[in-house]
Amino acid sequence: MPQRGAVFPALKAIGLSDAATRRAWGAFRKGAWHIGELLHLWRTSIEAHAAWRVHRHEGYRVVTVDVTAFRCPHLKGCLSHHFHPAAPRALPAVIIGIVGEVGDLGGQRLALPRAFERVHPRDGREARLWVRLLGQVKPHLADDSTVLDAGSNSRTSRARASTATCCACRLT
Repeated sequence: MPQRGAVFPALKAIGLSDAATRRAWGAFRKGAWHIGELLHLWRTSIEAHAAWRVHRHEGYRVVTVDVTAFRCPHLKGCLSHHFHPAAPRALPAVIIGIVGEVGDLGGQRLALPRAFERVHPRDGREARLWVRLLGQVKPHLADDSTVLDAGSNSRTSRARASTATCCACRLT
């Protein structure tokens, strides 16, 4: 976990040669892959690790739901916008929703992704993305407790979360 998401150092840390690292990076960058397959393989690998511990509170697994944005000021025709505090306004951005099961691996807290969702390319509203994200979480709420970010204040997300059978809370 010392690489904290950096691809090149992580590939080198698992023992790949320089040439193999460049090939792996090329596959990520220009290759044909499906996020569902990658998530499944990643989850399988982490869950098989002896040091992986799922966080449970009162018997419920903690599942976090959040969105993040990759600001793209030069992207032409970007329909989605995300608030940027430095600008104090919404700027063009590609918005990604993340659903992850919270746990730790070797003392490092981590959200093991269950799903990634991109804002719809023809409808850049973040509220629609929240509906899709919470729709993925709801079938698993018998065993899960959902934690929503404080930014999830759209009426749609609150309405969906309020129908949950388990608690949903906002962190401020």
